[in-house]
Amino acid sequence: MDIDDKSFDSDHSTSQDPPVPVYEASELFQRQNEFMIRYEGELYRIRITRNGKLIMNK
Repeated sequence: MDIDDKSFDSDHSTSQDPPVPVYEASELFQRQNEFMIRYEGELYRIRITRNGKLIMNK
């Protein structure tokens, strides 16, 4: 599936749901193999494995 813009309509959304934002991984990783996000006061690490998979750890 090609996604050309920053919005994506899920199969489960209704016409009244706002579009879900889509971000390019390169925007988030910024030439690194990992980045961290804070969610409800907890830090989570998202990284790219040697096999090209995305892994999230608390």
